[in-house]
Order: sequence, then C-alpha cells, then structure tokens
Amino acid sequence: LLDNIFEKFDDAVERHGMHKYQHVADWYIITCPRAARPFDESEQCKPYPSEYVASLARLANELRDITRTYKVEEHQLNLKIGIHCGDAAGAVIGIHRAFYCVYGDTTNTAARMCKYAEPNQILCTQEVVEQVKSVDKNSISFKSCGEKSIKGKGIMEVF
Repeated sequence: LLDNIFEKFDDAVERHGMHKYQHVADWYIITCPRAARPFDESEQCKPYPSEYVASLARLANELRDITRTYKVEEHQLNLKIGIHCGDAAGAVIGIHRAFYCVYGDTTNTAARMCKYAEPNQILCTQEVVEQVKSVDKNSISFKSCGEKSIKGKGIMEVF
C-alpha cells in the first residue's frame, strides 16, 4: 500500500517540478529543485523563486487528495504536511553509504510544521504565505490557525 501511494506521490512531485529528497518509514520529504542541483555559487545570491513555493503549495494539496483515496480496514489514511521556505544547506555525508543531506533552520521549521499539523492539514509559515501570494493571489487560499508555540522557534503564526 505504501509503495503504491509513494509511486503516485513520485509522479505528482515530478509533474510539479519538485525534488523527492527522501522517504523514511512514513515520512516523505520534498525539496525545491534548487536544493537538488549541484552547488553553483552564482545561484546562491539570487532570491528564492516564489514560484517554487507556490508549486510546492499546489503539490501539497494534490498529495493530500491522493491520500484521501486510500483506506486501510475502512480507516481513512491521513496526511500531515508542513511547509516552510528559506535557506538550507546540503552536503554529501558518508563514504561507504554516501547520502545527500539537507539541513538547517528551514528544514527544521518545515518538520515542526508537519509535527504540529492536524491529520489532513497542510500547515505552513508566514514566509510561505508571503511567497505564494506574491505570484498566485487567487488559486491558493490560506487561513490563519493563530499563534502556536513552536519548539526551537518560539511563538509563530501558522496557516
């Protein structure tokens, strides 16, 4: 079942131009394409493309819709999605089992959004809302969930 779901997720990720970073157990982690490309110093100074964030938000909705089509023993599967945007670092770690690792505050904040999301909820930060609204004012809507105390971040308004 999980393989079937992840196969559909992989197809959706590809269609939206994002990058599947990894999946571990029931975690499925996606990054923007910039994080998947080799380091290019000239790219580092460019602003983060808002269209990536909008595409990620549209992808999140599609992944949630995919999950809603599955049941296990008459129980609906639930998906929790956390989105944050910003700078992240990446490096190949290890020798015998080399692994590309993405880390930093952006990665941690996205994981916190996922942790605090309710089942079938997409939870994101103010930064995501601002980035998406700068390129797509109409097709993606956000609703404030108020302020939450986020571990390692303090009080944040989440959407």
